[in-house]
Amino acid sequence: MMTAHNNTVPASSDDARQLDDLRALIAHITGPAPMAPGTPARDWFVAQRGVRAKMPVLHPRLSIFAGARDNADRADLVRLNIATANINMMDGPLTSLCRMANTDLRLYDLSPGGSARDTASFLRACAYGMVAVETGVDLWLATALGAGHALATKHLLGNTATDPADPANPIDALLMTSSSEIAALTGLTLACALAQKPLVLEGAVAHAIVQTLARANPAAIAHVLLVLDTAYDAGMTPLPCPTLRLKLDPDVPGLGAVTSLQKMTAAP
Repeated sequence: MMTAHNNTVPASSDDARQLDDLRALIAHITGPAPMAPGTPARDWFVAQRGVRAKMPVLHPRLSIFAGARDNADRADLVRLNIATANINMMDGPLTSLCRMANTDLRLYDLSPGGSARDTASFLRACAYGMVAVETGVDLWLATALGAGHALATKHLLGNTATDPADPANPIDALLMTSSSEIAALTGLTLACALAQKPLVLEGAVAHAIVQTLARANPAAIAHVLLVLDTAYDAGMTPLPCPTLRLKLDPDVPGLGAVTSLQKMTAAP
């Protein structure tokens, strides 16, 4: 059984300065407030697209950041391997759906290493996610694939008395998850905010990331639509942005995000 704990290595002076820069970046993101959590996904899509709402989405991309955790149990690692194999399957459900939706699929394998145990590796993973946001893509879909996400989600949402997330220090909370894929997904989320690109994030850990960033600056997640499983229980934590509920397959991450794109772009 895994337990919540802080296993990060103290930051060097250079790393500490870069963490301060990252905190400042989050604080200074400007833009509209997030739309109400109950906003229908199609209304979110129309608002994000603006004058291009009636035009086709020419270049959507699904980015999946995959990693592992050093303290993951065997069952988590088995699920990680199954999901990775499903993503890589040429005629699998995800690749087939991406082909139908004219959506790029990029799998970013953050193994070996898988974890962001020290500040420097966390910063590298976050930067990796930021540089994944390229010009020419007009809508982003993303999720993280890794072991130990249930624990990381509880930590970030502050649902455990032994390891609560500090809302005043979102980067510190994210750093303590020791997860490179979570760091990379955080970086992509921030880069999309800076580039003013709409972003669909799938999964419980994506909710935890968005909730954590929203505590620091709601404008940092104003561009986000969450896709969550119909059975997912957010507990007492209010959802911070518009959300679409779908039946998600844990063995095929990203399928719900691409399905949401199809639903939003289908004729009314």
